Amino acid sequence: MATALIVWCAVGIAVWWALLRRTPHGLGGRVFPTEWGRPEGVLATIIGAYFLLSILGGSGAAGPITPNAVNSGITLYAVLLTLLLSFLAARKLSPVQIFGLAPRHWLGVLALAVVGFAATYPAVLVVEQLTSALGPSASDGDEMVQYLSGPLSPLNKATAIALAVLVAPLTEEFIFRGFFYGVLKRHFGQLAGMAASAAFFAAVHQNIPAIPALFVLAVGFTLAYELTGSLWAPVLMHALFNGVSVVVILFFPEWIPNS
Repeated sequence: MATALIVWCAVGIAVWWALLRRTPHGLGGRVFPTEWGRPEGVLATIIGAYFLLSILGGSGAAGPITPNAVNSGITLYAVLLTLLLSFLAARKLSPVQIFGLAPRHWLGVLALAVVGFAATYPAVLVVEQLTSALGPSASDGDEMVQYLSGPLSPLNKATAIALAVLVAPLTEEFIFRGFFYGVLKRHFGQLAGMAASAAFFAAVHQNIPAIPALFVLAVGFTLAYELTGSLWAPVLMHALFNGVSVVVILFFPEWIPNS
C-alpha cells in the first residue's frame, strides 16, 4: 500500500477530528431529531424490513445491471422518496426544516462537502485495499463497473450516470442519513444510530467485499450531516464520490483493482 495513501488517510482522520472539535455542539453535532416519534419508528421499521428482505433474498452480490434494471432503480427511488415526503406531509413535518435544506451558509455546506470528501476518500481506498488483500476485490462484485465498462448506447450510459451521480445520492441520503439515522439517533443515541445506519447502507448494496469500505463512507456522510445540520452536505459528498467512481470507470479503468 502506498505510503502517500496512508499519510493522506491519517490527515483525513485528523481533519474530521479537528472539524468535530470546533463545532459549537462538539462531538454531538448539529442534528437534533426531536420531531421523530413512534410513527416515524414504525415507518423506518417497514422500510427497513423491505430492504432486509431484499438483502436476505440476495446472494451477496447485486444482480446484473441492464437498461431495464437502471430504469427500475430510478422508479424505485422515486417511489421511496415520494413515500417519505408524503408521510412527512401527512405528519405536518417540514422536510426543509427537519433535513436542514435551507442552510444559512450555503458556501460553508459546499466547502464542508468537498473537504469531507477529500478527508473520507483515502480511508475508503485504504479499507478497499485491505479487503482486496484478504479476498475478492470490491470491484469484482460491482455490477456498475461491469455495466459502464460494456458496450452501451449514449442514452443508456447517460441514464446510468444520472442514477449514480444524481438520483442515488439524493434518495439514499434522504432515506439513510436523513430518515434512518435521524430516527435511530432519536431513540438509541448518536453512535448507535451512526453505526446501524452505516451498516444498513453498506449491506443494501449487496456487494460483500465492498461492505467495509461502504461502511466507512457512510460514517463520513453522517459526520458531514452532523457538522452542518444540512442533508445537502452528505448529498454533495455522495455525488462527488459516485462521480469520481464513474470518471475512473470510464476513463481510467486500469486504476480499478483486478479490472
